[in-house]
Amino acid sequence: MLAAGLATAPWISHRFDVQRCFLGWARATDGARPWGVYDAGQRGLAPVDCDYPPVVPFFLTLAERVRLGAGAAEAGGLAVTLVKLPSLLAWAAAVLLCARLLAPVFGPEEARRAALLLALCAPVFVNAAVWGQFDGFVAVLLPVAAALLLAGRAAAAGAVLGLALATKVLVVAMLPVAAVWTLRRLGARSLALAAGAGALVVALLAAPYVLAGHGVPVARAYTHAVDYYPRRTLEAYNVWYLLDRAETRFGGLEPAEVRSDTRPVMGPVTSRDLGLLAFAAYAAFLCAVVWRRPERETLVLAGALSLFAFFMLPTQIHGRYLVAGVPLLAAIAARSPTARVLFFALSATAAGGQLVELWRSILEHWHRVDPAYFADIRAQRGLVRGAAVTLALANLGLFAWGTAAFGRETASPRS
Repeated sequence: MLAAGLATAPWISHRFDVQRCFLGWARATDGARPWGVYDAGQRGLAPVDCDYPPVVPFFLTLAERVRLGAGAAEAGGLAVTLVKLPSLLAWAAAVLLCARLLAPVFGPEEARRAALLLALCAPVFVNAAVWGQFDGFVAVLLPVAAALLLAGRAAAAGAVLGLALATKVLVVAMLPVAAVWTLRRLGARSLALAAGAGALVVALLAAPYVLAGHGVPVARAYTHAVDYYPRRTLEAYNVWYLLDRAETRFGGLEPAEVRSDTRPVMGPVTSRDLGLLAFAAYAAFLCAVVWRRPERETLVLAGALSLFAFFMLPTQIHGRYLVAGVPLLAAIAARSPTARVLFFALSATAAGGQLVELWRSILEHWHRVDPAYFADIRAQRGLVRGAAVTLALANLGLFAWGTAAFGRETASPRS
């Protein structure tokens, strides 16, 4: 899979994320100043300034340093591959680590099966090798963190989660169930060690920015992550996408008004409020189950469902966020029917959702470059929307089924 990823990497990527943002931010670092990404937009090197925590700017700085050393083109195949390389290498390392870490927990054969499923995880391939985002990087860290927790190594698990949190803020979605499981299964001391290790990793990664006088934009990556895009969905094919399509087709509102998550929908309550309340309630339900039944399988299933719920319920969610929970399910797919079904089904919808968004992005770019390329762009857009609605309905059905199956599996006695 690593070889396939490296072979794919130079040829295709998401135009806005990689070609306009990541490569522009990389140039802003000059191969030596990772904090340069935070004013790249102001300097005209990218359409916007970077809004990521500290890890991604480090990767982009290294990529630019290698590109400059090789004398390669700013937007050529090598430059794109270097942006994708950290995720691909992390994926390969996670496969080996899971095979090793899960062996004492579930036995060598089951650990190898989990590692094999992780290696064949389609949405990670699409995200890391095709799209070029860093959701895949975070996604492969999570089964490693779970394996460390299952092995009783709380401090190491906390450090891995800290690395993930310093890469993408979406990791916060699974922290409550991980904290409850650690407290219940390993004790308060282990929870404190895990939290301390995670906080230390985030602090160490942020320290160079603070010392260079650029700690504020790093902090803003956390404090201003919400409301950066105040829309009900950012091409996340979930319940909000279905509501957007229904209101656009049958309602009388303008599209921009339909998409806004600050529009009141029930008295003073907005879509944003409803989404946050729904996610909070679902997270509380998962934590209650984990507290009542802190088994190994419960940790993994609850963690994956936390990330799935984070994709389905709140507003302002990107479509690629669904990737994060899929590799986690590989850890217990051999022993949990619920995890097995969700792993394969979400592999299809998470990979398919990213491919549909890439299709939409490429379609709109071609149309801007050559409006006459398509005889009827509306027909092409209709195909994209049809595929998106199908995926949203599938995700909604899987979320309902997965929640019910989780309840049944955690309620039944284990042999």
